Amino acid sequence: MRVQYSKSPFDLSIGKGVNIISSNKIAESKHVVPKALVRKVIRMKKRSFFKGVVLVLAAAVIAGGALYFYPAWRAAKKLEENLDFGDFSYRLEVELKKEELDSGQQRVLGILAELTGFEEGAMYCYTITGSVWDDTIHALIYPKGASEPLFELYLSEELDVINEAMLYNVVRRNLLKENALLNFIVPVQEKDMYMSLEQVEKLFHIDLTSAKTFTSPVANTRFTVMQYFWGLATMAHEENEKGESFRAVTDRAQMDLELAEGEEEFVVEVTFSVEDPAEVLVENEQLLKGLGFDLSDERMRILKRLSVYAVSGEGRGFQMPTEFVSQDVIDIISGIRGLLSNPAKGSS
Repeated sequence: MRVQYSKSPFDLSIGKGVNIISSNKIAESKHVVPKALVRKVIRMKKRSFFKGVVLVLAAAVIAGGALYFYPAWRAAKKLEENLDFGDFSYRLEVELKKEELDSGQQRVLGILAELTGFEEGAMYCYTITGSVWDDTIHALIYPKGASEPLFELYLSEELDVINEAMLYNVVRRNLLKENALLNFIVPVQEKDMYMSLEQVEKLFHIDLTSAKTFTSPVANTRFTVMQYFWGLATMAHEENEKGESFRAVTDRAQMDLELAEGEEEFVVEVTFSVEDPAEVLVENEQLLKGLGFDLSDERMRILKRLSVYAVSGEGRGFQMPTEFVSQDVIDIISGIRGLLSNPAKGSS
């Protein structure tokens, strides 16, 4: 019998296709090969174990994140479906920066203080209440310390008007403090009458462009579910007796959002306050743009402090006024302006 050695040290080939393995080689293979295989199997099992752990942890993180952010997503869906930026009531508290107002704006506030008898400083702090319905803004404006509104305004794309009777009667009371005889010359106006802001500009030679061009900061606003979600996801969430609330607090700003879902309507209450709004906007410009907000700081730069309370669904129900002043009333107002411009003549 002819024996042929193969290239492998473990095998002997006898004839064609017949292999003979020596007992020594078999014994050797029993000690070497199983150890290598065991190490390989152990490594594979370790990798599989770590992969399993990673997958379990990833699943836990995803599940935890889903549970944590679900209230924000649920609220975002409700806001996208129900919130109407053309239907809400509001209350604003505003403090202006005098140094940021141009000379024309300061002159307007000075004339108002002169006409109404308020301290000039009161003209830089206001409480404003009103509502928004479609493209129309209704506003009642109270200077600091006033128990009754000084102005009533209706602002829309087509017409901007002021309650002339309201301002007229305040001015009248101020004049009567100095000259009681004016009680017979300047009668009380019992009925609300309105005049356009263009007429006010002509009467008092002032520029009211900023008021005439003012629009709601959220006019024609429509946010997507994702925009609402990214905003709400950064806020603390709580369940309460009304429904649920979200809160965000920074060094100079705070926002509270209350969501209440009744049988017939979904109500949103927003409370927001900020110090130095223009600076806060600049500091958070990238974040706000990422959320879909494109806010200009032009109007914000004149504000020292701003606080807002708004409730959805409470804007409807008012219409633009239709009763306007007569020329006789305009002549009386013009005469009052003349008295104030020439006090010596008025007191003689």
